[in-house]
Amino acid sequence: MLNNFKDLTLVKVGASQKKIYRHNKKNNSYIILDFSEDTDEFNNHLNIYNILRNVNVSIPKIFEVDFENYIIITEDFSDQRFDKIFNKQNTDSLLECAIESLVIINNSTINKYELNALPKYNYDIFKKEISEFVEFYIPYKNIDDSLNTLFFKVWKESYNNLNFEFNAFVHKDFELTNLMYLPKKNNHLKCGILDFQSAFVGFKGWDLFSLLENSRFFFSSDSNEEFIKY
Repeated sequence: MLNNFKDLTLVKVGASQKKIYRHNKKNNSYIILDFSEDTDEFNNHLNIYNILRNVNVSIPKIFEVDFENYIIITEDFSDQRFDKIFNKQNTDSLLECAIESLVIINNSTINKYELNALPKYNYDIFKKEISEFVEFYIPYKNIDDSLNTLFFKVWKESYNNLNFEFNAFVHKDFELTNLMYLPKKNNHLKCGILDFQSAFVGFKGWDLFSLLENSRFFFSSDSNEEFIKY
């Protein structure tokens, strides 16, 4: 299908195997998502899209789906990504429209059937995530790998002591690089939400902390406290 488009511009190749292209045609711009190397992400994207399109938030509209080649043509939210314009825009106003979007998602009528169709966060997922420390950092620092067992034991005890309820829709990657500024829209709809195919059921504060505890940008404790209370 990609052969039918000329002058494609590769926009992004991230941690996933998905490829993102921009296509301009008659003063209109489209985004082409190529999931051919990861068909699970293709199905996940469509499933989450069908959930979020009924919620009052901004996600790119899907125009066409090629099920044979695992390609999706969507609306183009342009290139005003939150992390790129952060120093040019009012910081609080960007965070406000993003957090208001989270509030609306959490207060929406996503039904139990839709949530049950999503994976639910659990210790096995958590262990897989923290395993990067054992697999990469410990050998890199030549630390005795006999500590690996203790590392997982301590973290499992900590996990079991967590008092979180895993019952809410979680985007998972709700951070500045996946949020687009849409100046022509109003209020929270100015926040365009991308890359939602990894969504799961988990703690409702997950996305908020992904946003506020950003490793590349510093938000003051006072500011964070205000947003958390909100």
